[in-house]
Amino acid sequence: ALASVYDLLREVSSAGVGREVRLEIIRDRSKKTIKAKIGKRPPAPGLEEEKELDVARDSMEWRGVRAIDITEKIAHELKLKNREAIVIITVDPMSASYAAGLRKGDVLRAINKLRVRNLADYEKITRAARGTALVRTDRGYFVVKEDGKKGQKR
Repeated sequence: ALASVYDLLREVSSAGVGREVRLEIIRDRSKKTIKAKIGKRPPAPGLEEEKELDVARDSMEWRGVRAIDITEKIAHELKLKNREAIVIITVDPMSASYAAGLRKGDVLRAINKLRVRNLADYEKITRAARGTALVRTDRGYFVVKEDGKKGQKR
């Protein structure tokens, strides 16, 4: 049985796109079994997936997050006036960052009250970050626990 949204994400991601799964749910205090077909998750609005993913492969991963600098085009698409930040390109659904609520397309502005103006700032700050981290995005603040994975280039 699924105890949380996190459990559901793990089950769905392990099933794979196009597969049909049976889910047991509780509706109006009674258990029901439903069939669901796993679809492909749509990209975040305003972001060109392929180009950013190519760049993100070279960026450092920190607690399941990969990000890129905000280009003129991205700033325009996301209607940003202040480009001194980075944009999250991928968030591992099994990571502490995902559990905290960070998502692809979030504009990340600070970690532990230290401004993140670009990828260089991000890499410097995340290399030094230990323990629980406070992350500020344009959507608000998120508390990201340390998940045991060190930031590394992949």
